[in-house]
Amino acid sequence: MGSREVIYYHDHLLVKEPGTRERTPWHHDQPYYPIDGEQIVSLWLPLDPVDRATCVEYVKGSHRWGRWFQPKFFRQGGVDLAVQDARFEPLPDLDAERERHEFLAWDMEPGDVVAFHALTLHGAAGNLSSVRRRRAWATRWCGDDARYAARLGQISPPIDGHGLKPGDRLECALFPRIL
Repeated sequence: MGSREVIYYHDHLLVKEPGTRERTPWHHDQPYYPIDGEQIVSLWLPLDPVDRATCVEYVKGSHRWGRWFQPKFFRQGGVDLAVQDARFEPLPDLDAERERHEFLAWDMEPGDVVAFHALTLHGAAGNLSSVRRRRAWATRWCGDDARYAARLGQISPPIDGHGLKPGDRLECALFPRIL
């Protein structure tokens, strides 16, 4: 991140059971969060072996496009979150534009990790394995320049009780400084 400090933001467990057809839609993480700044990183760590076809795909260099796309709930139908921000625009049809971008994905083992900027576009196929789960632990980390930014409407995950005001550094009891 190029940061002198590291603030823990949040984590979640991602599970795709065998035979899951629903894909994780294309998105980038930062528009979901009430955070502005460049020093925001996501770590994706598989807890099961993951083949390239089931791994998250990343659009190389998309974090440098200078664009913020509208967040969506991760469920069938993918309705837009009620977030209003002039920076958020509709997501292009990345699957229709595959020849225009470089997509990155890997065969991964438990303990491998992918670190990516919070504005990197990514998505994943379903889990077409008939026997193996695809579990991963995702964590989010912020650096020196990360500031609380009130968003109009919903954020994900919904986080209350932090006491931060727009422009505040994230460090607080809910978001501890790790380093």
